Amino acid sequence: MSGHSKWSTIKHKKALTDAKKGKIFSKLANVISVASRNGADSTMNPNLRLAIEKAKKAEMPAINIQRAIDRGSGKNGVIDIQEETYEAYGPGGVGLIIEIISDNPVRTIAEIRAVLNRNNSKLAENGAVSFQFERVGQIIIGKNDFSDDIELKIIDYGAEDILEKNNEIIINSKVEDFNKIIKLIEEENIEIIDSAIIYKPKNSIKIDENKLEKLKKLIDDLENIDDISNIYYNFEF
Repeated sequence: MSGHSKWSTIKHKKALTDAKKGKIFSKLANVISVASRNGADSTMNPNLRLAIEKAKKAEMPAINIQRAIDRGSGKNGVIDIQEETYEAYGPGGVGLIIEIISDNPVRTIAEIRAVLNRNNSKLAENGAVSFQFERVGQIIIGKNDFSDDIELKIIDYGAEDILEKNNEIIINSKVEDFNKIIKLIEEENIEIIDSAIIYKPKNSIKIDENKLEKLKKLIDDLENIDDISNIYYNFEF
């Protein structure tokens, strides 16, 4: 009996792991599809190249990667994915910006609304939350690849803010300088861990422990929605 119980536990854990991988692959596929709209050749499309590298690191099967590229580039005749951005208020009135990549935004917003309702949160009108954020380009590289020479070069190319966190260097820039800094880093043969145009809070709110736990639960529940690509918030963990 105990052997059966142990095997059941192993199967249950494997099922949970497979389900988690499936969600990760789904999100990665959406990002690849969106990047592919600007060209299916990764050698000519840096955003696609980075998306593919992320997928490979996550051990996403090559066939899944190719399907996502075909889907986004319109190889099958139809590009059926859309990007949408929504704003919301979380517990305590904190601001959230939610980005989605979906082939059915009506379905996705219904899922988002249901999660918000369960977590004492609600959607906000356009502009009600976003004014608390600014759009910036963000590039992350390894600390070991960083040097004084590289720092001076990226500042010359428009980097406005350079931070060190967890053995990584985070480079923030204006949106218009984002691509040329990426090009510079690639020309220096430095691996880019991540890069994106993000919503950066102008000010972060410190909240009490009780609200923090509620907000963590809300973020976790939202991240379980496959079509959500990014969530930005103006509170500190």
